[in-house]
Amino acid sequence: MPKNINFLKLRQREKIKSKKGIVALRAAAVLYLILIVMLAVTAFYLRERVSLGTAKEKEVAFLNSLAPLRSKEVKLLYIKDRTRDISEIIKRREEVTKEKSEKKANYAKIITSFKEKIPQDVIINTLNVDQSKVLLNISSTSLLSIEQAINGLISLGKDKIISELLLDSLSISEDKSQYLVLITASL
Repeated sequence: MPKNINFLKLRQREKIKSKKGIVALRAAAVLYLILIVMLAVTAFYLRERVSLGTAKEKEVAFLNSLAPLRSKEVKLLYIKDRTRDISEIIKRREEVTKEKSEKKANYAKIITSFKEKIPQDVIINTLNVDQSKVLLNISSTSLLSIEQAINGLISLGKDKIISELLLDSLSISEDKSQYLVLITASL
């Protein structure tokens, strides 16, 4: 059979050529699309890498600019803490001073109350006042005056100045000229 005989119609030949051209065009379009996507990804990556590097540099620079402020912040927090502690100490000191002045006033009231209940001819040898009790040592030449003093001190219990009165000792001096009494009163 002769080789130059072509059984395909001319139109069909043109169709095949155009199909080949379309396939080649499509392949070229896909290659260009892949190339464009790769270039876009590369450009994005490079842009992000460069901007990430500058962002990190800016972050480091910003943190370095804050470093001196951190020492100031630590000092400020330390001063604030110390100021709070000092304020608490001053407040406690004021409370203690107030309590002491109240106790002094209370002691003065107790001493005055005891002195008022003791008759003139009874001598107060010692009068010790502490937080919870009063120690009183009195003497007199008259047993009647000692009785009046004890009754006067008992009346302090009714006035709620003392809660308990204890007669520790009642004795007479060696020369038998004075009566000696030791009394403890609970506040």
